[in-house]
Amino acid sequence: MHLRSLTLAISAITLGSAPVFAAPSAFSDARSFAMGGVGVASSAPAAASFFNPALLAVKHSSARDDFGMILPSINVTAADEDDLIDSVDDIQERKLFDKFQQAVDAAKANPNSSTIQSAIDATNELNTELKKIDNKAMRVDFGLGMAFAIPGETYAGALFTDATGKAVIHTNYLDGALLDGILNDLNTSNTTALPNNADDLLKSEVVGVAAGVHEIGVSVATRFNVAGLPVAVGVSPKMMKLVSYRYTASANNFDEDDVEDSNYETTANKLNLDLGAAVMFGDQQQWTAGVSIRNLIPVDIRTVPTGAGAVSNKIKIEPNVKIGLAHKADLHTLAVDLDLTPNRAFSFESDAQFLAVGAEFDAWNWAQLRIGGRYNFASDVRDDGSRPTLTAGFGLSPFGVHLDLAAMANQTDVGAAAELGFTF
Repeated sequence: MHLRSLTLAISAITLGSAPVFAAPSAFSDARSFAMGGVGVASSAPAAASFFNPALLAVKHSSARDDFGMILPSINVTAADEDDLIDSVDDIQERKLFDKFQQAVDAAKANPNSSTIQSAIDATNELNTELKKIDNKAMRVDFGLGMAFAIPGETYAGALFTDATGKAVIHTNYLDGALLDGILNDLNTSNTTALPNNADDLLKSEVVGVAAGVHEIGVSVATRFNVAGLPVAVGVSPKMMKLVSYRYTASANNFDEDDVEDSNYETTANKLNLDLGAAVMFGDQQQWTAGVSIRNLIPVDIRTVPTGAGAVSNKIKIEPNVKIGLAHKADLHTLAVDLDLTPNRAFSFESDAQFLAVGAEFDAWNWAQLRIGGRYNFASDVRDDGSRPTLTAGFGLSPFGVHLDLAAMANQTDVGAAAELGFTF
């Protein structure tokens, strides 16, 4: 898969005031998506590479022990409570910028009560609509993953690939002083002070940053006994392709299709490493505790400088450490994950550090019901990210064919995931 095509499937814009952003979140398969994002101690072998490679070598039910595939798993999360894109398009379709320019030019060239009033009305209308979209935003997250896994106690391995993208649209209202000055000149009939080409002086803008990561790697794992307890360890060397976009345009000229221009794109290829460990305990080894370190090597990429002052943003991938605990039985899995390290914010969002819980109820390996939730305890309480997120989903798995569907929602975001998989 080519990450450019994945990233360009998302309209990609965000505020450019913060110099350093996080890269997109790690990929989550549909089962984990439905269970609040847990997976460090509870992931199935086919998805272990996305969470903790050591889980390839832990004890699983016989229905999941030989071979697993994900072909593919996909998820999308979006928030646009302000209807930002529609609002910007509406301003352009109503030609408010052109009406403003023509009305001011007419008042300056032929000042009379009619032309001045028309200019006042056009200026007020444009000013009102620009104020409505000030500091408004929308965001989209996207993930796609595939994996082939052969679990085993002594030797286990997997091939995996995933791509994730993150994008936001954000607007800045910067024309208050200019438009207030024009209104003052019009109201005092001081038309000689009106600027020429007033439309060209408008600065309100839409500024954009998007980031994507494409990973291709292998996972290997093994298991041994320590003080009578089965302990699994795993490692996932991988190649990462990072892609970033930054695009700035005036509110008058903004077109989301322009983001596809390669002039706004930067790319970089990096090597990285994921590590994981898991220990099983209990009378029947029904408990699993896990720890994972994703992206052991910090990497970053800079966006193309655009906009006033040729602003550039640095997008960083930093090590992320998680721990997890899961209780597994024939008919259920209960799990909890905790981020020990925060994930740096992307654009105007707050940092993310999640406590996630999830449950799966399995009807004899034929159907699964899943519920979960997570809470971002690193977020500013005023930010939308601080709100808890609820998740749910189900799976059908007759004869080793898996179809999984999931959904999530909080006060601002909605998301969905789907997956086709096979186990033998």
